This record gives sequence, C-alpha cells and structure tokens, in this order.
Amino acid sequence: MFAFDAAFLRRVLKTILPVTANEIVWSTGISTYNLIYGRIGTEAVAAVSIAGTIENLALVPFVGLAHAAAVMIGHRVGAEEEHKAFDYAKRFGGWSCCWQSASAELFFLSADGILSFLQD
Repeated sequence: MFAFDAAFLRRVLKTILPVTANEIVWSTGISTYNLIYGRIGTEAVAAVSIAGTIENLALVPFVGLAHAAAVMIGHRVGAEEEHKAFDYAKRFGGWSCCWQSASAELFFLSADGILSFLQD
C-alpha cells in the first residue's frame, strides 16, 4: 500500500502540478483584489462584500443543481443507461435555464429595494 515507483510518481505529479499551480494563481489573484479594495478604502471593501453576498445568493442554488445533475446523470451512466442519462441532461439543462432566467429577473426587479435598504 505504501510502495510506489517512479512511473507512479510521475503520473501523480502530472495530474497534481497543473491543479496546484492553478489554485496558487487563483488565490494570488483573489488576494490581490482584496489588497486593492483595501487600499481604496473601507467603502470599497464593504461594497465588494455586499456584492459578493448577493452573488452567492444567486450562485449557490445553481451549484447545488449542478451537483445533483452530476450525481443523477453519473448514476445512469454507471448503470449503462446512456439514453436516460441524455434525457436527464436535457431536463436539467431546461430547468437550469428556466430557473436562471427567473432568478435574474427577480434580482433585477428587486435591485432598487435592496439598494435603498442598504443606503438607509
């Protein structure tokens, strides 16, 4: 279980290194954004924080929907029922478009109320 050879190590590093580099660059970028906002002032930090919260309210339900789709479609593929997997993918795609449109409209229509609440 603990034995490995050079070929195995190369194969693992070939997968790990690009992912690790991507995460380092991404986190450096996020830290740079935060540093810039912090240098602009506390109002900028507050505005970005509020915008991030609203962004997450819009994003999180769809991440959950994507995970549910991946599990359900993956189960059908694993059961060698590709026709059902394609049907599930079409259904999830349709529902996702409908829910995204409804969410975008809801956020658009409620923007004035949210902003007026924040200004008080």
